[in-house]
Amino acid sequence: MVAVEHLPFSFGEKVGFNNYCQRALNPAACRVHRTTLTEALENIYEKEKKMLEKFLEKYNGRVSVCADIWSDHWRMHSYIGVTCHYMDNAWTIQKRILAFRIFDEKHTAANIFRHLRIIFTEYKIENKIFAIGFDNASNNTAAIPALIELCKPYLGDVPQTQNVSRSSSSSSGFVNLGYNLLSKKTKKLRGSSSSSSTTYSELESYLSTSFGFIEDTKDKKFDILHWWKEHERYFPILAMIAKQILSTPVSTVAVEQQFSAGGNILDPKRSLMSPKSLQIQACIEDWTKAQYRQQDIYQEEPYDFFKDDQPAESRTDDHGND
Repeated sequence: MVAVEHLPFSFGEKVGFNNYCQRALNPAACRVHRTTLTEALENIYEKEKKMLEKFLEKYNGRVSVCADIWSDHWRMHSYIGVTCHYMDNAWTIQKRILAFRIFDEKHTAANIFRHLRIIFTEYKIENKIFAIGFDNASNNTAAIPALIELCKPYLGDVPQTQNVSRSSSSSSGFVNLGYNLLSKKTKKLRGSSSSSSTTYSELESYLSTSFGFIEDTKDKKFDILHWWKEHERYFPILAMIAKQILSTPVSTVAVEQQFSAGGNILDPKRSLMSPKSLQIQACIEDWTKAQYRQQDIYQEEPYDFFKDDQPAESRTDDHGND
């Protein structure tokens, strides 16, 4: 409760809270010292973190991550936040915060890469990265080539993508191009041994299946995740690819929400909270809410925890954006 509701670690010592516990819950209830509560939260954090590490290590698929940097204006610290996004077996998009760590070094590409590499290694996902999301700050995007080099042992050469604009009228030509490419690949399978028959049959199933295209983009009844959940058994390989693509966040909102929460935790009354305690509180809050699907991962505009009576400069991120 303390972490989820952004309560101070001294909350267990409050007279009003203890009076409530003694009268409504247990007359023998005693005050909980902040040191005891801090140790309990640290133990919860370490236990939950190990469980998350084991889960991601065994996760059969790829994940996407978002990263950004935030500065508090109470103690002049900077923090790097990293969130992980993936699709579970029920075709539900999941999000977990991996780190909310102090980052007081210069915000260079090399330093950003070094911190991300440490985090990826801790959670054993360096060979499972499908996409990495940054904001448009030059020091963030400059770290991308180094991250590609990190992933090369697992992915091979990663081609640079380019933004290509195509009109809707060219969609059929694009489909034909893909069909012709796959057809060339199947020629090798036609003369292969019987061990490839399963793969060949599945590919033939893909090529022989016709699909309809939704032209009315205003049709909100179509749920693409539900569609894939129902058709996964027919297209298992494509379903794996779809999980990776559809779970990739389109913006860094998920990280920015954690920064908003961090600003709410680190108010003027608790400006002396250590970076370690801030990370523990932020992570436990996220992991606890994830169990009850209360993270609001689709919320495009994160709730503004800052009130109008707080200084305006405390509501800016590391890049000067409100």
